[in-house]
Parts: sequence; C-alpha cells; structure tokens
Amino acid sequence: MTVPTTVNGVLQFAGGANLAVTTSFDVWAHQRSHLEIYGTEAIALRQGRPHRASGELALHVLEVLDAFGRSSTDGRHIAITSTAERPAPVPLGADEAVFLAGD
Repeated sequence: MTVPTTVNGVLQFAGGANLAVTTSFDVWAHQRSHLEIYGTEAIALRQGRPHRASGELALHVLEVLDAFGRSSTDGRHIAITSTAERPAPVPLGADEAVFLAGD
C-alpha cells in the first residue's frame, strides 16, 4: 500500500467538544454498515430550500479530512479555516419522508 489504511485523529469542535476518530480499511468481516447516500428526487433543491449536503458542508468536511493527513505528515495540529452551518437535526423516529417535506 502507498497510502495509510488506518487513520486516527482527534477533532476539537468550535463549541469545545472533542471527538476521537478512527478510520480503517484493515477490519475484516466487520459488523458495521457501509455508508451509502442516494438521491433521486433532489430532496430540497426542487422546493427552493437549503439541503443538508451543501457544497459549503462538503468543502468543510474535505478540509477536515485533508488536515488529518497533513497533521500526520507535519507532526502538528492543523487549524481548520472553513466553516459550515450545522444542519438542523432530523427528528427522532422520522423516516425518509422528513427529507421530502417542505419547511
């Protein structure tokens, strides 16, 4: 392999919370589900409202992921400069219909 297959890190959120993160391709026969996201109806876009997977949020996540690698290579903390508005939580017990409803 030419890239790390396991990555560990710590995220410190602006609100002060800390999160330990481990990602790995080295786990055999795991019991966790894979992440899959599908969209066929343009959930919020067609209704003219903000959607949960915005470009702003995607850029922020990309910067965080890139920072994990840079932090390991450079041996230092990496400050994240981008921000993204936190999407409203999905109500407990809601099914996918919550993504089709208007505001």
